[in-house]
Amino acid sequence: MLLDLGALARGGRLDWLGAALLIAADAEPSLDAAAQRRVIVDLARPLRALGLPDRPAAEQARAVADHLFHSLGFRGNDTDYEDPRNSLINHVLERRLGIPISLALVYVEVARELGVPAVGVGFPGHFLVKINDERPVAGIDRSVFVDPFCGDLLEDIDLQLLAERATGHSEVAPQWLKPASVEQIVVRMLQNLRSAYHRAGDSARLLVVLHRLCELEPSSGALLRDRGLLQARLGAPRAAVEDLESYLHAAPHASDVQDIQELIDNLNDRLHRAHPKDALN
Repeated sequence: MLLDLGALARGGRLDWLGAALLIAADAEPSLDAAAQRRVIVDLARPLRALGLPDRPAAEQARAVADHLFHSLGFRGNDTDYEDPRNSLINHVLERRLGIPISLALVYVEVARELGVPAVGVGFPGHFLVKINDERPVAGIDRSVFVDPFCGDLLEDIDLQLLAERATGHSEVAPQWLKPASVEQIVVRMLQNLRSAYHRAGDSARLLVVLHRLCELEPSSGALLRDRGLLQARLGAPRAAVEDLESYLHAAPHASDVQDIQELIDNLNDRLHRAHPKDALN
């Protein structure tokens, strides 16, 4: 990992596609990022002659959705939703399969190539795309929401059903419909990938994802604890102790303090037995 996502975010240089490519390259270091960007440009090319920037938001949304989901065959992977490849942009572009947030990335990047003002929306439980209405008539906002899992344009009732599925209540909180920041989106992508690797038992790639999450949220005690526990299981006691001690410093009153301190003591004992001279320095 040559680029720090946290440093990019703090410097205002974190972009959604760029971050997705870095995450994919963590899994596959030989990834050609430039080639992946060209795929996005090629996907948009057939729609350039339509003059979409001059059309209403609903027409823009429908044109991009019809192209991606009907003409090109992009779709949500409802038969193997937990496959880690659903969260890796190179595989999403190659297989034309993904989950809402990764398909939203494809939709948004293609839309922006065409001058369509698309943004990602971090709706709970189901990431969405919004096409902003930049030409409201009589002050009426005609922005449109798109389900990137299938390409459908969403009405209010659809949003209520999604809210009920995620929360048990049909009320849609206004903040759920606001554009998500790039940092929020990338954290959500990484959390999805974290869950996928955990279920697959891929501890090595899971550790890389935890490193990335810690870059973006360096003060998160929970992340430091989880990374430390995983490093302990993977046989990296020094790194584990560092993370676990940082966790105790960040959360001195956590319910698991005693268990974590006992683990730290055991790891330090192990280090002392393996390298007694180093342990005394």
